[in-house]
Amino acid sequence: MKLKMKLNTIILLIFSILTALCLFYMVFHVNTNLVDALNVYQAEFKTTQYLIAIAYFFVLIFHIWGIVYIFMHFRYFEKLKTLKIILLVIAVISLFSLGGEKVMIDEIAKQFKEGLPIPELNILNGLYVLNALFILSMLYLLLKTLKLFNYQSENSIPIDEKIFVIVQSLGVVAGVLGVLFVFHNIIFIDEVLLIDKYWVSLPFFLLFLTPYGLAILYWLSIKRKRNNWYDEKQLQDILKSSLITMLLSIPSVALFSLIKIPIQLYFVLFYIFLIILIFSSSTLYFFKLKDNY
Repeated sequence: MKLKMKLNTIILLIFSILTALCLFYMVFHVNTNLVDALNVYQAEFKTTQYLIAIAYFFVLIFHIWGIVYIFMHFRYFEKLKTLKIILLVIAVISLFSLGGEKVMIDEIAKQFKEGLPIPELNILNGLYVLNALFILSMLYLLLKTLKLFNYQSENSIPIDEKIFVIVQSLGVVAGVLGVLFVFHNIIFIDEVLLIDKYWVSLPFFLLFLTPYGLAILYWLSIKRKRNNWYDEKQLQDILKSSLITMLLSIPSVALFSLIKIPIQLYFVLFYIFLIILIFSSSTLYFFKLKDNY
């Protein structure tokens, strides 16, 4: 497994350099040739737009791969714990910023066509800075990890608690963002636009779920060949959280149903993210109570 981790580190290191070049290509064209980069007037894509689309794909894949790699790092190495926690937070924020970049690009193109000022370009560049920060931070972690292979064996300390906490923490983040985004759409988006263009917001909800989903998939990957997925304490916490989730979700959904909802899809989305929020937060709460036993 150590050889597999080392190979993964080297490949991701190479991929991170390619991703940095892709990000540079995007930023350069957006700031030097905005009309061509964002395809403001042309109906069809040209070579530049295809290359930018490919660059965005590289950046997205790097985020997903990077988050999974951090989970693996928690499993195999005890060192750099603080760096990994900070990097995981940066990774999630940077991943979410990709959705914001899409919004800014559409808004910039619209403003440019109408001959209006485009302060959104500054916001877009700020989001690119977040992407660059994540890439550089991952490069630092990867280089530090290569040094760890020279004098540290694989981590033999059980990873269950670390990954368990990470999964539930990302669940809380996903739940909060999902619930807030539902209310944002219902309150601030025009009702007609919300009904006709509801599909525009769906990628954002999927983006909120991505880190949480990756954490769950990684948990399943390390537990698939084991008979016991949870220890006794974790199982008790999950059972308690399930009960709390059932008790709190029913009145919450009942209250939400009193609000005028233009499209029922948002009722389903609210329910999904509410369940994730209550379950993950209550599981974390019960898990932390172990210190009082």
